[in-house]
Amino acid sequence: GNITPENAILDIGSGIGRMSIPFTKFLNSKGSYRGFDVVKQGVNWCTKHITSKFPNFQFTYIPLKNDLYNLSTTDKASNYKFPYKDNEFDFVFLTSVFTHMLPDDIDNYLNEISRVLKSNKRCLATFFILDDVSRALMVNSDKHFKYPRKNYALMSERVKEANVAYDKEYLFKLIQDKGFRIEKYLEGSWSGKADKVLSYQDILILKNT
Repeated sequence: GNITPENAILDIGSGIGRMSIPFTKFLNSKGSYRGFDVVKQGVNWCTKHITSKFPNFQFTYIPLKNDLYNLSTTDKASNYKFPYKDNEFDFVFLTSVFTHMLPDDIDNYLNEISRVLKSNKRCLATFFILDDVSRALMVNSDKHFKYPRKNYALMSERVKEANVAYDKEYLFKLIQDKGFRIEKYLEGSWSGKADKVLSYQDILILKNT
């Protein structure tokens, strides 16, 4: 991400701090870390155990509806405006977030990421990406997206957002239409596509133009 210790970082889906804790050893007092999540327990834990020691690390609970994580509200991610200023961040990342979101939600989040991310700065996001190879391989993997929809596929019809995979051509066009340039596509091992990979999920590095 070409980040430095003085940068402003946004963690979308900050969870229980598995990404933020390592950043406490990287960012200095001039840097900042903001995270938000739809699961209150994770936000509370991060606030208690991280913010208490590193006040430049702050976490926010955002009660948005998600079939897997939060059924206590009707507020949708497709309508959510991030609580941050335009051009506020030097780096934005989402690990295993878009893998639990439907198209309208991803569309809005990409708009918001583009808004809060500075020009020529980067976003790292993980996905399950469908192409001819991953479709063929996934039948024998633990991630089998059996329920095709237009431009995406589901693993479960009952819990739609449990796991969502996206057609490569559709996803890449959507991302580029939002003003991002795809700098790297690092394929994951989820479908059994490769032996030596960096991640289980597919990784995209996006540059905000």
